[in-house]
Amino acid sequence: MFQWPRVRCSGSWEDSAICSLCGIHSAQGSFREGLRADADGDGVGEYGTFGELSGAVSARGGPSPPITPLLTGIFRRVAADGTVTRSRYRFRTPSSREAVCPWTNSPGGGFPAGIVPPDDAERWWICYAWPLVRDDAAQRTFVVTPDGSIFANDSGRYDAANPPHPAAALAGFHADGSPLPLAHGVRAVDGCAWVQIH
Repeated sequence: MFQWPRVRCSGSWEDSAICSLCGIHSAQGSFREGLRADADGDGVGEYGTFGELSGAVSARGGPSPPITPLLTGIFRRVAADGTVTRSRYRFRTPSSREAVCPWTNSPGGGFPAGIVPPDDAERWWICYAWPLVRDDAAQRTFVVTPDGSIFANDSGRYDAANPPHPAAALAGFHADGSPLPLAHGVRAVDGCAWVQIH
């Protein structure tokens, strides 16, 4: 059973973004454990896109029409680049393949058939949150990982005009091309040291 991480949500935009990432993590856990998507039919659930998690589109290999939403309606408003804007932050959950190739998503927040290998989707996902405009209440960029860890980047390099690359918060890649998870204080692909805050 997935639990919401113990993060205090106060009035700042950063706190709101962190709490949204907590909700996305919880939704991803329920989505995978509930076999909401199982494109290869092997009985192992896969992680979802914003469109799938919010019920805007049918899940890969899952029931049609779409599932009961696990995320609020704001996550149905997926832009052409796969982002959702909420509380002065922009959110993006790239697939493992997007870490090494351009971002790709279908209208409504899904992925075209065959673009995400099911075995990859069973193991890995991350979600970024970065400020539209940096100010006193929204300075840092955040990322949440499959185990619920949340990392922060205070370099000031990311905003609406400069979004993080899909691989920005990875430590690198394994020999088979799969993502190497981020670790506290280790410099990531973007050259920054992401600090674990949860």
